[in-house]
Amino acid sequence: MKLYFLKQKSLDMLEQTIPDNLNKYQDAEMWVDQYFIDNDKPNYFFDTGIEVDDYQLISGGPETDFSNAKILYEALQGHINLVQASDLRLWAYMAHKQHWDYMHTRWGIDLPDDEDEAEENETKKSSTDKAIDRIGTRYFFKASKGKAFVRQGIARLYWSVYLTYDENNENGNPYEYTEYFFSKQDIFTSITERSYARNKVLVLAALKELKKNSELSRTEVRAFLAKLNQAGAITVLDFLDKTQAKKLCENVMAEIKSIAVLEEGSHFRAVNDVTGKPFGPEMVIKNGQVTAVGKTISTKPKNLLGKKEGTKFVISGKQYVIKDIK
Repeated sequence: MKLYFLKQKSLDMLEQTIPDNLNKYQDAEMWVDQYFIDNDKPNYFFDTGIEVDDYQLISGGPETDFSNAKILYEALQGHINLVQASDLRLWAYMAHKQHWDYMHTRWGIDLPDDEDEAEENETKKSSTDKAIDRIGTRYFFKASKGKAFVRQGIARLYWSVYLTYDENNENGNPYEYTEYFFSKQDIFTSITERSYARNKVLVLAALKELKKNSELSRTEVRAFLAKLNQAGAITVLDFLDKTQAKKLCENVMAEIKSIAVLEEGSHFRAVNDVTGKPFGPEMVIKNGQVTAVGKTISTKPKNLLGKKEGTKFVISGKQYVIKDIK
């Protein structure tokens, strides 16, 4: 099987005409050949001279991600370098031509998914605008800077393995953390939105630390990954070796696990998540409920026992953050 790249002008043409081709992206039949013939550009791609063993991706939903990532990576490993793996012309060709059936099934443009961009005005967009955004993200590199490689429908399969493949895995399974990565959607999304998303050494170290501490809540996982990102302000993350990355992850995890937890009798402040203003007097956990000046305060969730400092909750429709637990 030969690998092909879209010509740059062909890629630009497809990107610029996404709104005009919206109906085509909903078709089950591959349409890109006829599209360029109709536009008098039948030679819209070129042969890279690279040949790989034949392979076929499995059509399906998220449950196929790990298997397909492994299939694709093993087919391309040793045949393309990181520069080629960063070139949208390769992945856009695959998405529109070679793997159209897979893309149409896995990334239907009218179906929202967990990795959709979380923009403030997302709910204000029309269904058409949302579909156009999904095409830009899944077929091209339109995702926010740093996320594009792990959002584009085909590139995400290759890069997810590249980042997590552990050739010296102590259990003899180099794909252990690749499978873990795909099985934890929240972790996948949280890591790929960070500035270190393409730092293989740090991503692998972070996944190892998270798997070792599987009891963490979703909030704690996100806090751990966010603090790693913040560490970039004082440490050049791209220059960390494996030992340094492991140590950094262990230190951040220890910090996360040491955060104060609400228990029976705990005192704390509730601070408005938007204004930063406190909600009246100091609060106390009494009989599992939140009280202030002897009165019970209605909260969502009702029971805050076990919640850590920094956790968000709701009072009277407004979001507050737990602060200063004593």
